[in-house]
Amino acid sequence: MVKNTTNKENLVIVESPAKAKTIERYLGEDFQVIASMGHIIDLPKSNFGVDVDNNFMPNYVVIKGKEEIIRKIKKHAAGKKTIYLAADPDREGEMICWHISNVISAKSSKIEIKRILFNEITKAAISEAIKNPVEIDIKKVNSQQTRRILDRIVGYKLSPLLWRKVKKKLSAGRVQSVALKLIVDRENGIKAFTPKEYWNVKGFFSAKKHKLEGKLEKIDSKKVEISSESEMTKIKKSILDSKFHISEIKKRKKSKKTPPPFITSTLQQEASNKYRFSPTKTMKIAQELYEGVAIGSDTTGLINYMRTDSTRISKSAIDSVRNYIQGKFGKEYLPPKAKLYSKKKHSQDAHEAIRPTNVDFTPAEIKNNLSKEQFKIYSLIWERFVVSQMKAAIFDVTEISLIDEKDKFLFKATGQVLKFPGFYKVYKIDEKNKVLPKVKEGEAVNLDNLETEQKFTEPPSRFTIAALIKTLEKEGVGRPSTYASIINTIQKRTYVIYEERKFSPTKLGDLVNGLLVEFFPEIIDVKFTSRLEESLDLIEQGTQDWLAVIRPFYQDFLKELGRASREMKYMKKELLEKIDRKCPKCGSDLVIRDGRYGKFISCTKYPECKYTESLLDDKGKSFNCEKCGGKMVLKLSKHGRFYACSNYPDCKNIKPYSTNIKCPKEGCDGELLEKKSKKGKYYYRCSNYPDCDFIVFNYPIESKCPKCGFPILTRRVYKGKVYINCPNAQCEFKIIKNKKEE
Repeated sequence: MVKNTTNKENLVIVESPAKAKTIERYLGEDFQVIASMGHIIDLPKSNFGVDVDNNFMPNYVVIKGKEEIIRKIKKHAAGKKTIYLAADPDREGEMICWHISNVISAKSSKIEIKRILFNEITKAAISEAIKNPVEIDIKKVNSQQTRRILDRIVGYKLSPLLWRKVKKKLSAGRVQSVALKLIVDRENGIKAFTPKEYWNVKGFFSAKKHKLEGKLEKIDSKKVEISSESEMTKIKKSILDSKFHISEIKKRKKSKKTPPPFITSTLQQEASNKYRFSPTKTMKIAQELYEGVAIGSDTTGLINYMRTDSTRISKSAIDSVRNYIQGKFGKEYLPPKAKLYSKKKHSQDAHEAIRPTNVDFTPAEIKNNLSKEQFKIYSLIWERFVVSQMKAAIFDVTEISLIDEKDKFLFKATGQVLKFPGFYKVYKIDEKNKVLPKVKEGEAVNLDNLETEQKFTEPPSRFTIAALIKTLEKEGVGRPSTYASIINTIQKRTYVIYEERKFSPTKLGDLVNGLLVEFFPEIIDVKFTSRLEESLDLIEQGTQDWLAVIRPFYQDFLKELGRASREMKYMKKELLEKIDRKCPKCGSDLVIRDGRYGKFISCTKYPECKYTESLLDDKGKSFNCEKCGGKMVLKLSKHGRFYACSNYPDCKNIKPYSTNIKCPKEGCDGELLEKKSKKGKYYYRCSNYPDCDFIVFNYPIESKCPKCGFPILTRRVYKGKVYINCPNAQCEFKIIKNKKEE
């Protein structure tokens, strides 16, 4: 039976279908809820789209593919009494609402259009929003429009310059270029770093029946600084010749403060550190939890809005969690007053911190309603919210000082014992108890052994995802909704690579950054970008005119662009990596180029000479074309690796890529060929297919299984580990080792 929606008086327009279904059920029969599927209108892709001579008026167009959605919106808006625009409560959401409002108003000026705001998708929050509609905040619209135009100015004007001077299809972004600069600067710091030698000294003491370990802290009342082995040898001899006693015993209490509830950046950092989730993945899962998950017969939004830079929590949410803590753990775990956390620099404070909509929905109770990834993110959010309102953990700390008779060498032994768990009642404790023996001040001790360790200072570490987000936030670059896209973009453009969970710039990224630093120093300056973000905040607050931000930016940018167009050198050859070989066709040098399917070897005389060959590993296999005698070279297409004749296009002979491993199926004389699925996954199939159906999905190794004798094994590398398995379904042989061990 088709549901009749034509007689409903009210229309609510949200962004996603999942959210639409949940909200429609909450509002009842008088409301119809539809989805806009995000933005419906934007600047054009085919041209600049900003009328500079007409006060930077944007020329908005319908996004390709959204025409049908606009027709649907107009159709359902016809005849409605009131239309409620319910996109996300941020600048992007306000812009979406403004565009939808303009589309509907163009159809009819009689329709009443209202904006509704809610930070969580619960029945109470939606009902409250409907009761208290507001007008579209044009200040937020202006702020978002300003950001969009600033980004368009940089991207649309600067990218063609990079195409001409460096490489086709390059692009430069206003904020992404700053993130790239941070990564390049860190890499340069690592390269320039000079390690310094230092030594650690640990003493092993005994007092009666007790044992003590102490670290050498001071020599002659000064901090220990031992910088050579010869110096260490002299000090060691002097220490071993000394007699020690316990000079002081200090006891104190140490509290471990509760962490604040999550904001967008800290959630992304924690998910990256703990589960290796990318920011995009974290936000996708959080969006699912926000829009609603089936709990029993109902769909419930489990967390509030997840794009926020504020640690503020509403009074009702604080009351709820305090009641939960007292009921679950007892009054002794509840602070006398609710905990408030200081506002961070650059924080807009527009939304609450990320929290569960109902603290009684514990992760354990709703685990079966969530996917594994949803459970992980929800558990992080729920636990952090609860512990943020619990008492601190208390440790008893004991510090014992041991000194020689000449007061020259001071060792210290430190121990701690958890006295009150506080928020560790929920969080897993990350600090171990270390109990020191009961000794007395003035008591003599014997030095039983001395352990020395040579160390060297470490260079600054490369950025992890968490560290990069933390730095962007600290410097005021970007906002909660942009961190994921910033990181995605610099990776997609191959300006950086992410290996072993750390970012490093590519040759292309280093080159582009160098050009931007030389010709556009202000645009990629961290402080300048931070000030621009603050200007966007002021526009949203109504204290800054948006044209007063764009106009001087554009004028200064044009000057820099003109100078760069005249003075920037052509750098395309800088990206070519020469190899010590000559082209077999024309005798020119061969170089490594970047292609659609990865790196390949090409002639420097291209396009006059079109000789190419693959850079892929072919295990030294070399053979000639049976049709023309030319060399067969390894190539890569979207279908995977294959051999092609070097005399192409005169000879179009190709051969499938073979692993040179005989098919292990008894009685089969085929060999295993490499194939690539439509989803980009490699697999290995017998050359006699379909007569032989043998297939494996990990790389085959010509090595007999030591357990069952199967003719081959398979190899797979995942997260820095190598997995060697037997493909025989009846055999459980497996070896796991670190990749560095190979």
